[in-house]
Amino acid sequence: MKKASIFLIFLLPLVLLLYWEGFPYYDRDLPVQEEFESMDPQQMKGQENLYIVFLNGLGCYSDGSRFNNMGFHEIRKALTRVGYRYYDDRLLQYSYLGGQIRQDQWYPRKYNPRDTGQPIQVSVQSLEWMISEFSRVHPEAQFLLVGHSLGGRIALDFVSKTSQENRERIEGVITLNSPLLGSNVPLPAFVMRILEFGGHIFSAPVVKQLLWEFRDSPEFVEAKREMIEALQAEGLRVATFSTKSDVVVPTFTACLFNDQGEPLTEGYVIPGGRFFHRDLSGHMFILKHQEIQQYILSFFIEPENIAANQSPL
Repeated sequence: MKKASIFLIFLLPLVLLLYWEGFPYYDRDLPVQEEFESMDPQQMKGQENLYIVFLNGLGCYSDGSRFNNMGFHEIRKALTRVGYRYYDDRLLQYSYLGGQIRQDQWYPRKYNPRDTGQPIQVSVQSLEWMISEFSRVHPEAQFLLVGHSLGGRIALDFVSKTSQENRERIEGVITLNSPLLGSNVPLPAFVMRILEFGGHIFSAPVVKQLLWEFRDSPEFVEAKREMIEALQAEGLRVATFSTKSDVVVPTFTACLFNDQGEPLTEGYVIPGGRFFHRDLSGHMFILKHQEIQQYILSFFIEPENIAANQSPL
């Protein structure tokens, strides 16, 4: 009985990882036409030139079109309340392999799940290229970066390392269940060998990089804290959100805290969450959470006005 229990403990992470790889963004291709009632223009902050960059995480893919694999459905629906369309030219999809400007519009380059496993520095360079190229064609553009999982880590690393000119174009960075302090996924060595033999995405270079970062955590954590405090001192809004239900990226690596245990950014740990058959890891629930939608709307309208105009999201 004891041996069986130990075997199940080792087997469960493997089952979750194998299952999760097949459904990292299970609802991203659903066509959605519903839009919500817009808020009073007089209550809005006037963000006509704010472009929102959505960054998906490890294991995602894109067919190279502007919207097919963008994901973030509930957030995009909520944005229709502040003047965006569900398929809006101001909503941009990040690609791990870059992209190009065609007829003044951004088109992400096609990529597959294996491409998301490249080193973080390479993925950051793709975002750097995207922001620089789009700004060249649209010099009026300001950006809000919204990244889920690995996408959030890429966004935060980008703003910390990019040029001052590019950083001044960034209104805010929002990370959702992102491995900001590395990853502590407790995978036994034999499981890692199985994943590598099968070419699983969790054996990719970026995963090994995240595991190494977590083992070097004391200095790494302090450097991240100082970096975020410096960004916020410059006026950049940073929010690191996490959910307690996530078993892939735990809260202490996704939501950054100060020495007193208080959130270091405008983000925080969202209690609750739920598991369902297409999200056994609890990693995707945050993308549907109303508190995330309300926070993003705060870039366009004061929080008290959001509450006053509240409707089901």
